[in-house]
Amino acid sequence: MKDNIEMLNNPKAIPEWDDVPKHRIIRHNYDEISSFHRDLFDKVIRKLLS
Repeated sequence: MKDNIEMLNNPKAIPEWDDVPKHRIIRHNYDEISSFHRDLFDKVIRKLLS
């Protein structure tokens, strides 16, 4: 069996990266994606790294 893995690199939701072109699916869902990234960092990653 052969696995098929596809990834899409999404830059951090910070003003410095606003001018980086984004894929259409990212642009259409950017508010939800950036909110998820922020929650993940604040509620999970920050705790793992402290």
